[in-house]
Amino acid sequence: ATAFAQLGQSRYVMAAATYDRLATLGALGSSFANSGLGDLASVQGRYRDAVRILRAGVEKELAAGSADRAAAKLMAISYADLSRGDKRAALAEHRLGHR
Repeated sequence: ATAFAQLGQSRYVMAAATYDRLATLGALGSSFANSGLGDLASVQGRYRDAVRILRAGVEKELAAGSADRAAAKLMAISYADLSRGDKRAALAEHRLGHR
């Protein structure tokens, strides 16, 4: 919640540091941190970075058997793709997330 609030207040450096600390708190913390860092990149308009960050998270989620969290990350990737004008990639990620 802290990092999300920092993100909402445009305190991006603080949010990134909070997400980095969260990543050290086990698998669930790492998952939330990955999603948060992807969101941060999107909010900052760094859509390609968001896609790269979130794709790494999707791979980890699938390897851990967490299909629901992988799907959520695929939806975030779809949003980032759409935000950067790549409708084809956005649709492909969206479809993957619904499998």
